Amino acid sequence: MSKVLDIAVAKFAVAFVAVAMLVSLVAPVAQAQTTEELQAMINDLLAQVAALQGTVGGTTSVGAGVCPYTWTRSLNSGATGADVMTLQKFLNADPETRVAVSGAGSAGAETSYYGGLTGAAVAKFQTKYRADILTPLGLVNATTYFGPSTMAQANKLCVSAPVMDDSSDDSSDDSSDDSSSAALSGGEASLDNFDLTSGDDTDLQENQENAPVADIEFDVKDGDIKISRVDIIFDATGSTVEEDPWDTFETVSLWVDGDMIAEMDVNDRNDWSRNTPSTGFDRVRLTGLDQVFREGDTANITVGVTVQNTVRGVDSTAANWDIYIPDDGVRGRDGAGIDQYVGEDTDTVSFNIDVAGADDQIRVNESSNDPAATTLELKDDTRSDWTTVMAFELDTRDSTNDIEIQGLELNFNFSSSTYAGLVDDIRLVADGNTYTDESVTGDDVTFTFDNEFFIDAGDATDVEVEVRFKKLNPGDEGTTMSIDVDAANVEAEGENNVTDLTGVASSETHTLRTEGVGLELVSQTATSKNNDTTPASSYGEYKITFDATAIGDTMWIPLTAARNASSTVGAAYQIEDANGSATTSGTVTESLTRKSGGSVTGNFVKISEGQTATFELVVTYDPTLTGQYRLQLLSSAFKPVTSGTPSGSDVATALPAEDFETSNTLVNN
Repeated sequence: MSKVLDIAVAKFAVAFVAVAMLVSLVAPVAQAQTTEELQAMINDLLAQVAALQGTVGGTTSVGAGVCPYTWTRSLNSGATGADVMTLQKFLNADPETRVAVSGAGSAGAETSYYGGLTGAAVAKFQTKYRADILTPLGLVNATTYFGPSTMAQANKLCVSAPVMDDSSDDSSDDSSDDSSSAALSGGEASLDNFDLTSGDDTDLQENQENAPVADIEFDVKDGDIKISRVDIIFDATGSTVEEDPWDTFETVSLWVDGDMIAEMDVNDRNDWSRNTPSTGFDRVRLTGLDQVFREGDTANITVGVTVQNTVRGVDSTAANWDIYIPDDGVRGRDGAGIDQYVGEDTDTVSFNIDVAGADDQIRVNESSNDPAATTLELKDDTRSDWTTVMAFELDTRDSTNDIEIQGLELNFNFSSSTYAGLVDDIRLVADGNTYTDESVTGDDVTFTFDNEFFIDAGDATDVEVEVRFKKLNPGDEGTTMSIDVDAANVEAEGENNVTDLTGVASSETHTLRTEGVGLELVSQTATSKNNDTTPASSYGEYKITFDATAIGDTMWIPLTAARNASSTVGAAYQIEDANGSATTSGTVTESLTRKSGGSVTGNFVKISEGQTATFELVVTYDPTLTGQYRLQLLSSAFKPVTSGTPSGSDVATALPAEDFETSNTLVNN
């Protein structure tokens, strides 16, 4: 009790002295100072008070009111989000790393924008923990980048709440998963259409954290489900020397919508269950998830791995791994209290692990800031404004030296016409700098940089491609365009010329028009229904709801739909099998209706320029063969006049194609 009292008295004394200083300094100069100067003096003194209070007793409150918390992405100038605001609160809890004394960014006035003040505070944080952040990277000066090393130190100080770890191999762990099914609606649920696909990162490095290597997807039907357990099989393949996952991986984690729902340390032999000792098939089980998916949801769970610092055999040859989910690998309990399982042991994804830090390296990655596929509204009498048509990432995270980008090439792809016929000018923007020194060969554009484009070792930067289009000729209406960037066509220099260049980034496909229709998906459903006359068989009912926006003029869209048609109907579609191949067999019925917007005149929907109408395409499909099928919307025809049948170039293609398709559903013949 006396120790607590002593600290309280000490803090009170510090505050009292500081206030006395404030009064004694302000009073003599009140007549001679402006209001702004007095406020600045007060802010400085208050900062000193806070610093003195924070250090009484020899300690500072790290992350007060914020921790536990885990940051999962790198942040840099211009970033926004709740994690940015949490970072500001974390930094403000320590007087040595405060973002601001007053105003935006100060304690109690944190923002979700990563600007110069946040960057400066991150630099102070790096300096304070130099031995843990800068020194291992060979850096002397702090940066304003909240990257992997800085994030790791922040997460270390702001320790996350512990995750339940139950790696037992039998069903004895079921009792821990039997939490309240009363909160779940519906009855006995089913988990269907399981799919395991490669994650966003399948080319890993040693010491890489929470790399997303696989995505689990399945449909939840007939009731809610609470997922409690996921089993994952790891299989060392190919040229791998190290076949023991506990000597390769540090952690395995599961993520839903960017939030970690489970993490397990897997660097011990006892964390794994070996299925076949001679081949290295090993299972890890993550339990206690309590992740709820509602009836009608398509569940998406990302599998992440953290790679150990040094993996045996990772030298000039990559270590290759396959993973899959066994048939009963995902387990949950529905509202009826019944356990449900899903998985597919023949559904496998692969990734590899490369040596980290041996040489300077550049990786080309797709960027989350890449613009979505859209219809670009151009002009028929003058050139367009500058338009961002692509964003990609240049990543140097495994380089030991700063990298100078000396040149790179963009490969344009047009459905018709050429770069010279469509593009007036082009430029690149990275880290606030604009680059315009380019040469054009056919549809390929090469940029060169004269000692002006540098990326710090361990950093990554987004590069935006901005284009100014020429006036669009009538014959080029509806032209589509995309861009590829291949690391093989990047020239860079670190300590020597960079030869470790990997990765390819591709933009979304954009459509060029002065007038026409832009399409955007609203929703999609796929349902299997029993035939009344033949109960053992079923048919598929598919619905795609989409918006159509008129560009450049009033547009008329016919209320018609047809299978595999392309130029005359308001909704052209196809039926695809589970592999995405179009099928022409079976029987279909279709309808296209207006749900809202525009106005119906005859068999057309009239949409004024700049306005949007919402349509619903409904298709039933009775197959000749049992299988998994889905609906794909191909295009929507339109006319900029009040009569006549659409034809020729009067077609809006549904792009990107993967957005305008339903999920698969099983249909029995």
